[in-house]
Amino acid sequence: MELMRHDMPWKPLEVMIVGDVQYGAAGFNLKKFRDHIDYAISKKMWYIGLGDYVDVMSPSGRKNYARFAADAYDSTLETVNEAAERHVDTFLDLVKGTEGRWFGLVEGHHYFPFNDGTTSDTRIAEALGAPFLGTQAYIGLRLIREKKDSNPASRQVDFLCKHGVGGGGKLSSQLLKLENWMNEWTADVYTTAHATKITFGPKTRIGPVWGKKKAWVKEEKKLLVSTGGYMAGYDVGSTGNTGGMRPQGSYVEKAGMAPVALGSPVVKLTPVHNKVTDEIRLGYEYLGL
Repeated sequence: MELMRHDMPWKPLEVMIVGDVQYGAAGFNLKKFRDHIDYAISKKMWYIGLGDYVDVMSPSGRKNYARFAADAYDSTLETVNEAAERHVDTFLDLVKGTEGRWFGLVEGHHYFPFNDGTTSDTRIAEALGAPFLGTQAYIGLRLIREKKDSNPASRQVDFLCKHGVGGGGKLSSQLLKLENWMNEWTADVYTTAHATKITFGPKTRIGPVWGKKKAWVKEEKKLLVSTGGYMAGYDVGSTGNTGGMRPQGSYVEKAGMAPVALGSPVVKLTPVHNKVTDEIRLGYEYLGL
């Protein structure tokens, strides 16, 4: 697990949670992804990456590749590496303009292991100027009021970030998974990907606060967020992985999976100052682009 904290100014902040892009897979919706990135750039959003940025190899593919690489010629391995590099370069072209605005990227299931020990995920993180945060991470965003304020202070929002595992055909399956995490992990925003389902769940916990003269109930606001993806599972005229030779559906169509809403959710942080206390209100948005 990795821990990463960023200090930010005391003003509203929008964070797009990007996962399951899967560039290179049959059915990848280029326009949908580009529309989301362009919109986020226009709104000066920030980003958190939850894995599967390119679709070069799945876990089973990497196992097979390791066996193949053990006996392959160096020239053959270089050819495969060059193809994977092109996928990384194209993904970076698609997110051009977001450099320096990623709070961190975690690892997904779909990535390529290069000969030099790097992966497609680590190379993407480095090119974007973002910390690579491995399998699971806490990202803390600390919003700080300026010193010129009469009562300078700060408040922090902690994101628990995992790519996730397992599926489930219903939106509720993702929310149930995130609710279970609340029993094991402390955070303000719980995020996961993998199932490519966009859904939100605001949660509230309450408890007593015992003052010297009176007691009151304090609310803790939590937010559960499952990301979407960019795989158009059912495209008319799809040729799948046949190189355009014949009609063939994507792996979504082959498995008869349910169609899902494409895109990336946005988490909104709004700092509020009043005479009693400072707080950061949590909001969310499905862009519907």
